Order: sequence, then C-alpha cells, then structure tokens
Amino acid sequence: MTAENTAEEEIPEAPQEVYEAESGEYSDLGNGPDDGEYPEPEETGASEEPDSHEISESDIESAAKDYFSEMYSEEEIAEVAKKLEDTASDISIDEPIKTRSPEQNRNVENGIPAIHAETPEPEQANEPEKDDKKKSDNKAFWLMICAILVLLAVAAIVIFQGSNLGIKKSDYVSPDKTLDSQELPEVTEPVALYNVEIDFYDRSDISVFTKEMKLSDLLETIGCVLADDEVPSVPLDTVISADTRVTVEKHKTEILTVEEEIPFEKEVKETDLIMKGTAKTIQEGKNGKSKTEYRIEYVNGKEVSREKISYEVTEPAVNEIYEYGVGGTIVGNDGKTYTYSIRKIVTATHYHIPGPTYFGREADETVIAVDSSVIPLGTRLYVKNARFDFGLRTAADVGSIKGDTIAIWLSPSNYQYAAFAASGYVYDMEIYYIDGQ
Repeated sequence: MTAENTAEEEIPEAPQEVYEAESGEYSDLGNGPDDGEYPEPEETGASEEPDSHEISESDIESAAKDYFSEMYSEEEIAEVAKKLEDTASDISIDEPIKTRSPEQNRNVENGIPAIHAETPEPEQANEPEKDDKKKSDNKAFWLMICAILVLLAVAAIVIFQGSNLGIKKSDYVSPDKTLDSQELPEVTEPVALYNVEIDFYDRSDISVFTKEMKLSDLLETIGCVLADDEVPSVPLDTVISADTRVTVEKHKTEILTVEEEIPFEKEVKETDLIMKGTAKTIQEGKNGKSKTEYRIEYVNGKEVSREKISYEVTEPAVNEIYEYGVGGTIVGNDGKTYTYSIRKIVTATHYHIPGPTYFGREADETVIAVDSSVIPLGTRLYVKNARFDFGLRTAADVGSIKGDTIAIWLSPSNYQYAAFAASGYVYDMEIYYIDGQ
C-alpha cells in the first residue's frame, strides 16, 4: 500500500509503537527512554550518510552568483540580492532541513514516521525502500535549490528590465552603506504632456503630445523641417507649456515688373491769332511708356501688400497742343478801346494814288488795299505795330496785292510817311479785326 492510497482512505488511529529495522519487530513507544524521545542512532562509521543537510542564505547567494557569474558582474548580482531581500526572507528556511538517519528511518513507513502514521498494520520496510527514501530526500533538496535559483533568475530579469523603465543602479544602495541627505535618490515627478496641433496651409497637419520644450526642439524631434517660405504663428523659441495650436502660413515674396502706357495730355493755348471761338491743333498727342517694379507679399496664396520699389519712363508722352481763339481788346490812337476777334501779322507797304477806290469812295488815310480772297472787302481793321500806328482802316481797295499783304494809303503830309516810305516794306505789321462790322 502506497502513501497516496493511505492518504485517501480513512486512516485509523496510529498505534504507539515503532519498528526496529534490525530485529524487524515493533516495540511499544513506552519502552524507549523516559523522556519519550527517539533513541540516539548508533555510530556507524565514516561511511554512513551525513545526519543532515543545512541550507543557509549564504548557500543560496553562492549558488545564485555561480549561476549568474557568466552574465552579470558581482556588483549587479549584489544589487539584485539587495532588492530581493524581502522576497528571499519569505522563501528562506528558518531552520535547517535535516534528513533522518537510518536508525530514525526505521520508524518511517512509506515516508511517514510511525509515530504519526495512522495505518494499523504498516508493512515491513526493507533495505531497497531505505535507499529510495535517501534518494527522494536528496532529490527534494536539489529541487528546492533549483526552485530558489529560478525565483532569483526571474526576479533578476524583472529588475534588469526595470532599468529600461528609468530604474538606475544608483537608485539602489547596499545595506551596509549609510545615506546622507545628498545621496538620497531623487523623487521623480510625473512628466506633464501637452497636445500640440500644427496646422499647415498646403500639407498634412500634425498632432503630437510633448513634454515642455521649445517649438524648435519639438519640430526637430518629430523630424518636421519648415520650408523657407513657411512661417509659424508663434516664434520658434516659444516654450510649449500648455496645449497649443500652431498655424504655419505660406509666405511668398514676388518682384513684379509692370509696363504701362502713359496717356498724353491736352494742352490749350489761348491766342488771338486765330478767330475767336475756334480751335486749331498745333501738336498731335502721343502716349508714352513706363516700367514699374513692385514687391508683392502673399500669405497662403493671397496678396496682402504691394510696394512700389522703382519707376522708369521708357518713352515720354507727347502732349496734344491746340490753340483756342479768344480775341482781345485794343486802345486806339484816338483813345477808344476796340474789341477784336483776331489779330494777324502781315507784310505792309504804302501807296498814294488819288481818286476813287474799288468801292467808288474817295481814297484817304482810312483806306487800305487787300487781297479780297484773304481779307474780305469791307473788313474794319486796326493797323499798327511797335513803331507805327495807322489807326482804324477799312479794306476798301484792291490792286496787285496778294496773300497776307496790305497796302496802306498814306498821304505825304502824314508824320509817319517819311519813316515808313524809307522802309519800303514792313514785315511785322499787325492788323486787328474789329468786332461790330
């Protein structure tokens, strides 16, 4: 009958007797020493198995160092041992583990001491069973050692992996080291993260969480390079310390050259050399050309400013000039003021032929001869220039006169006769067409 089957059945009260291996007989428990203890085993010589096996913490530490010596340094193993001190104390064995001597094993049936056995009729143990018991005890010992080593290995892996999460060797201190205020590990506070939204004009937006840092450092960290024409809505040295939205605008500068026509202007000159109320063009107008350069600023494709930086006239405009007849007034040598509609400059000569004129009236110093195709007969004219003043005359005679030429009837008794006759022809004589014919 095995120990497992015994545990499952109803176990009767164990008899108070022990089994002696040498005689193969049971004896009452009361036949032993008076104190009720098991008799001491006899000396069996040096060849007998050791009475007990003790496992201490130093044995565990030594085994762990041997196991990890090839992977970690002694300092790292010591740190692991320190961190696992509390755990190791939970799984350590307070009392040494002892195995029973052959003498003591005689009171064991199937691994259960007879004093605790509850089977009424234990079977007699034989020598092979003793050897199996010893092997079982040794196996349990080494299984326990292996279990402890596995626990240490798992704990070491957890701790060394924890170093990747911010745990440093400097965070751990050996038990024999006294800490002062400067050596105490710093308490790391949770790092605040802020949401940064970066909106671009013509490329994909970016949303990222970051700790407090400059905007320039954030862009470098996420590998975002701004183009030369991209301008953020906040300066690059702005420190991100809260949730932030940054708008990146597209700025563009362009130099634009514009060629334009310069329109000609009309220039009016008042004159009395043409008939009053009429106009005469004396110069045709012509548009000019110019070249203007502008600096234009665009934001997100829209023009926001335009600055003129240069202007050049490449071809001047020619103004249109025309004359407009306005007439005028003149004060005669008789003291009267006459209004005239046009003034002409003509060539003048003189003649002195008595008798009737072309109109049949008697010639005198009120008559002049003209080309009737140029100056209509009967036109009242005031004749003078800067040197001579012949007063008011009437175009009443004709002759060999042609074009813009007049012949002034002049009496030899006139005080101007000698001077005028000496000149022969006067080429700057002015005649004024007097209104109110």
